Amino acid sequence: MDTLRIAVIGVGHQGRNHVRFLTDLEGTTLSLLVDRDAERAKQAGEEYHTASSITYQTHLSSFDAAIIAVPTIDHFQIATDLMNAGKHVLIEKPVTSTVEEAEQLTDLAQRQGVISHVGFPERFNPAVRNAEKLLTHPLFVETHRLGVFSPRSLDVDVVMDLMIHDLDLLHLFLKEEPSQIEAVGVPILSRKIDIANARLKFPGKCVVNLTASRVSGKRMRKMRLFQAYTYVSLDFVDQSVSMFSLQPNACFGGFPQIDHQELKPDQKTHPLELELRAFRDNILHGTKAGASIPDSIPSLKMAIAIKQQFDAPPPS
Repeated sequence: MDTLRIAVIGVGHQGRNHVRFLTDLEGTTLSLLVDRDAERAKQAGEEYHTASSITYQTHLSSFDAAIIAVPTIDHFQIATDLMNAGKHVLIEKPVTSTVEEAEQLTDLAQRQGVISHVGFPERFNPAVRNAEKLLTHPLFVETHRLGVFSPRSLDVDVVMDLMIHDLDLLHLFLKEEPSQIEAVGVPILSRKIDIANARLKFPGKCVVNLTASRVSGKRMRKMRLFQAYTYVSLDFVDQSVSMFSLQPNACFGGFPQIDHQELKPDQKTHPLELELRAFRDNILHGTKAGASIPDSIPSLKMAIAIKQQFDAPPPS
């Protein structure tokens, strides 16, 4: 296979983001746009000069792989249908509504011999790539992922919408799952939780404080990590990393000095574009990168455990 034919299922906000990058992605052809809203499917098809439909079932022969960008509740069924048809899939986060569904998709992908990725583009952010080289044993982490209110993605709460990105990165950095979770969440402008804070404790002694909001006055995407004699700060919007570390300095009577490093790409890249490239390369060339379904399960477990705290009765 020299060229990968890709369908995008769901052409709402995030689906259109995928479409925008796929139109110029070498080695791929955008072959089908699907949306249950007939008018939206038609408009997207006309705009991008691509075949469109309200269903994918009757067009399976027209594509090799698909981006699944529909509401989370539909991820499992659509991914199951496509994998059974031998199609590779990139499923937007969260991968599924339950851990059991994610595990079933993992098994199905293996049986069918198809590639399955999950949409965690933050993994391709240059800030994350640079920070991984600097981290040894973080003991305290603080994250803020804030956004202004938008009527999109209201099928899930802010934990599954925003916080899950940071939960995925936590597992990438710490390589372990939390032993204790405390959380609070509040609905503000929708019927689901719009702002949430969670405190996680890990077996390796790291404590993490996460805040996610989709009702803030400004956009912020930051993570701060503290380890012995080192402070690492990531700005996902600027794609930059700042590190302050204590260095021994014998030239000044043994008093330490602070070493400061700033890491920032010469030119910004869009993580979603890099994620799509990784998906293409994995299918065409066997190159391993990005989040597989098994990679996405730890963050899904954490997100579900956090959400369960919202419904837990207060301590007596």
